[in-house]
Amino acid sequence: REFCFTLDGDIFVRYQSFKSGAELEQALKQRCPSKIDIGPVYNVDPKKRAAYTNGAFKAVERELIFDIDMDDYNDVLNFTLDEHGWSRCWPLMAVAIQVLDRALREDFGFEHIFFVFSGRRGIHCWVCDKRARVLTDEERAAIANYFSIYKGIEAGKAKLMLSVPKHPSVQRALE
Repeated sequence: REFCFTLDGDIFVRYQSFKSGAELEQALKQRCPSKIDIGPVYNVDPKKRAAYTNGAFKAVERELIFDIDMDDYNDVLNFTLDEHGWSRCWPLMAVAIQVLDRALREDFGFEHIFFVFSGRRGIHCWVCDKRARVLTDEERAAIANYFSIYKGIEAGKAKLMLSVPKHPSVQRALE
C-alpha cells in the first residue's frame, strides 16, 4: 500500500510502503509529517515502481471515498459561509452523513464505512469493504452518479432532481 507524507513546506513524499507497523511508526517519528495520505494497494511495492514499465505498475485495490466540501454547495444554500460561518454548515454535514451512510448500507450493501473530518472544509466518507476496494473506475463513477441530485443552475437558482419518482435517498429523507 502507498503512503504519502506531506512535510513542512508542502513537500510531498509519495510511493512509500512499509513491511510492518513498526516500520511505519519509525518513518512517522523520523519525518514528522503534517499530513498522511493513504493510497492504493499496488500489485508491486510502490517504492520499486520505476523498475516496471508498460503499465505493469498498477493499483489493485483502493477504498471508495466520497469527499463532501461545504463550499461546493454555496449556490444551493440560502446563506454563505462568510455570513454565517461553519456553525450553520455542520448540521447540514450531519444530515449528509446520515443520507450517505444509509444509502451506502441499504442500497449497496456496504458495511465497513467511516466518516472523518477532511482537515479543511468538510468530510470524507471511506467505504472499506473488499467489494468496494476492487471496483473499477466505471463502477465507482456509477455509484457516485447515483448520489447526484444536483443538476446545475437555471435562471439563477439551483436545480435539483426532486421529481417523481423521487431518488431513494430523497424519499427516505422525507420520511
